[in-house]
Amino acid sequence: MVVADVMDTSFAEIPLTATFQRAAELFVETQTSDLVVVDDGRYAGILSEGDLLRALLPDFEESTATLAAISMDEAQNRFLDSGPFNRERTIGSLVLTQPVSLSPRDPLLIAATVMASEHIRRLPVIEDGHVIGMLSRAKLSWALLSRPEPSP
Repeated sequence: MVVADVMDTSFAEIPLTATFQRAAELFVETQTSDLVVVDDGRYAGILSEGDLLRALLPDFEESTATLAAISMDEAQNRFLDSGPFNRERTIGSLVLTQPVSLSPRDPLLIAATVMASEHIRRLPVIEDGHVIGMLSRAKLSWALLSRPEPSP
């Protein structure tokens, strides 16, 4: 079996110029944790919901003294205020532009090994610069466990 036998051909795409607001909407609408980012129809990278959330976190200085000087209420308010302030920012700076990807002809063992060792939940399947599918750990596990027992 190869990646093409198992991959999902349905996935969520977003243009590189999309806003944080649009990305958040797509995450909710599609119930996925990764969006395929395209630029002029070609694969540009991946945006994860974690990347978006980290971008919305307040930019606190690393020193313990600075963090101790503000209250939890003030920190909470800074976090809540980040949403409206960041709504129209574009996702380009957040996009992981060289993520690990798969070929549709890659063996499933390679995909499983990469996903397990790198703690990756979902990988894009690329052919000729275009995303043709996504492979998730769940889909890969399901495919392996659904196979009939080998004949003796």
